Amino acid sequence: MFPALLLVAFMFGFTEIAAQGKYGHVNLGNLIAGMNETKAADAELEALQKQIVAKGEQMATAFQAKVQKFYEAANSGTMAPAEQQKQQAALEQEQQTIVAYEQSSMQQVNQKRAELIEPIVERAKAAIARVAKANGYVAIFDTSAVYNGILFAAESEDITDMVKKDLGIE
Repeated sequence: MFPALLLVAFMFGFTEIAAQGKYGHVNLGNLIAGMNETKAADAELEALQKQIVAKGEQMATAFQAKVQKFYEAANSGTMAPAEQQKQQAALEQEQQTIVAYEQSSMQQVNQKRAELIEPIVERAKAAIARVAKANGYVAIFDTSAVYNGILFAAESEDITDMVKKDLGIE
């Protein structure tokens, strides 16, 4: 009986020691924001947005000119009613085209953002995993998400500097 009791006590002690792992935290959002790839992705997105906005403004300016010309002709009385209806329908179609362009542009920017950020996030996560394994961490918590997990991290170590070093960020 005594050896069984000793074995149970040993098992409880071993389980408690194993459960006491090393935990750390990192602010993934801040880490990613500091990566050079993120700065390059931001510049690429900004260039795409400027290009899209310029085309949208060009479409809007051309549309406004057509609308102005239409109103002048319609108010002067020189346009036949059938022609007026035809031009009005064409203007409405062009307006719908502009609205569709705006919507597809937002989707295009969001898709490009996701395409650019995915490899950056994966690289950061890989660096976090390397640092965690190399330093014996059991778990690393992301402190960047509001109300999503850890709101207090006093008993963990912030490994951001180690991960930045691994990524070559100063």
